[in-house]
Amino acid sequence: MRTGHLLPNLFVLLPNKTGAAYLRMWEQICLLCPLAQPQQMLLDIEKGAITSFEHVWPNTVVKGCFFHLTQNIWRHVQSVVLQSAYTHDEELAMHTRKIPALAFVRPAYVPDLFDQVAMHLHVTPEIGKLVEYFERTYIGRTVASGHHVAATYPIHLWNNHIGTLLGLPVQPTP
Repeated sequence: MRTGHLLPNLFVLLPNKTGAAYLRMWEQICLLCPLAQPQQMLLDIEKGAITSFEHVWPNTVVKGCFFHLTQNIWRHVQSVVLQSAYTHDEELAMHTRKIPALAFVRPAYVPDLFDQVAMHLHVTPEIGKLVEYFERTYIGRTVASGHHVAATYPIHLWNNHIGTLLGLPVQPTP
């Protein structure tokens, strides 16, 4: 990091985005830089990249890139046929943009604030799918039996509240 900017140190072209491909890449980097012990790593929000990185460097704090969080949400908006409604309904667009903004509030407040945002979205099957996707993928949920099901990407991974207060980047700077 230099003057508040995160500068990529390495670009790698991989044959695919499997955990095995990422693991081979991290292991090769480890061989090339055996003394590397990164304190924090900003990664795409991809399970294979994160899991394999944590396997090679278990003591490094891994954070998900804010750009990729918003990109994942936007892809889901498009996949559930909300793009047209998002473009033409200002209120829907405003409340939908509140979802990735949760990355900047205290992690302990995220579940309750997400519930508040979800309540303000007009209930349609498509919006229900978006809310369910974000809850399942980024928040975690309690099922009917009272059992908590963990999120695919837990809040601590994608939440940037502390990093923002410390002036750390939330995504790579070009």
